[in-house]
Amino acid sequence: MTRPAPSLRSHQRTLMALVAAMARGEAGHVRKILAAVTPGGGKSLLPVIAAHGLIKAGLVERVVWVVPRDSLRLQAEEAFADPLWRAAFGHALSVRAADNERDPARGTAGYITTYQAVAAAPALHLAEARAHRTLLVVDEVHHLPVPGRPGAEEASAEDAEAGAWSRAMLPVMEAAAFRLYLSGTLERADGRRILGLPYQPAAPGRGPELDLDAPGLAVIGYSRAQALAERAVLPVTFGAIDGEASWLEGGRIAGDSPRVGPHRLGAGSVRVTTRPALFTALRTGFARDLLSEAFHATKRLRARRRAERQLPPGEAVRGSASFWWWRRIRRARGPIWRPCEAGCRPGRGSVTSA
Repeated sequence: MTRPAPSLRSHQRTLMALVAAMARGEAGHVRKILAAVTPGGGKSLLPVIAAHGLIKAGLVERVVWVVPRDSLRLQAEEAFADPLWRAAFGHALSVRAADNERDPARGTAGYITTYQAVAAAPALHLAEARAHRTLLVVDEVHHLPVPGRPGAEEASAEDAEAGAWSRAMLPVMEAAAFRLYLSGTLERADGRRILGLPYQPAAPGRGPELDLDAPGLAVIGYSRAQALAERAVLPVTFGAIDGEASWLEGGRIAGDSPRVGPHRLGAGSVRVTTRPALFTALRTGFARDLLSEAFHATKRLRARRRAERQLPPGEAVRGSASFWWWRRIRRARGPIWRPCEAGCRPGRGSVTSA
């Protein structure tokens, strides 16, 4: 089935107009663009718009897109390869999902990497940013806190990793000709400032406040209300969730009675044993198999999408963050749950959900 011709959303049109003004010299003071886009609002197209306009105008030679997760690295590569947007913009730019090898762009318009990769080989990425007029795209910039004082102890291993990312990214940011910051949130849960963003002078009793009027900065916003109005995202309604679990007496088969249960969450049927019984069901192989199917369905969808866009297959699961997550699931204790047909002998009872 042929996809309909795409149309730009308001924040994407705003960025296109801004980049055009920069190309004409009417916004020559702008060197940093902050795009605060609600999740699902379509921020992955913004680097394509910016790179197309700035490279065409001769203001930059290369785009480097840095993301916090490997799945986003592949998604970024796909954004440049989308045939409908290539036709709509008339661009022929390609970027590649790169590792820490020499010449990561390999003759393309740029490359996509991760914060972890930059922290592992900071000299490589700094040299690349200095060798070419670079548009640096910092995706989900809120993952980068302003690093603490050298030698200061981090509160956790996660904080230490984020600090390492920030220390590696800061020189690359400073070397880039232009920066495009992308985020769905402009606040960190720990209250720390975000690397690269300007802030108002600190005030007693108040948290960090962004300076949206800082010199050289252009800000583009796209709220959830705007996204809903333009149908970029659909409204989500959280309804009541119900479930039921029944357990077989030892030695009996499916369909036999008596059973223990059913235990149900529905109104009026909750007993003292209901919640423990349902949580027991969710901690068996049923939950693991459900996650397994979701994991493999996502991999199949990604493989099909990359094939449609004539991109090479993504990296093998082994060694990736998703493989680590999959190993955690596989190592979880409990029996493997399978749908129990008539005549089978379930290991610890049959589970049904509604």
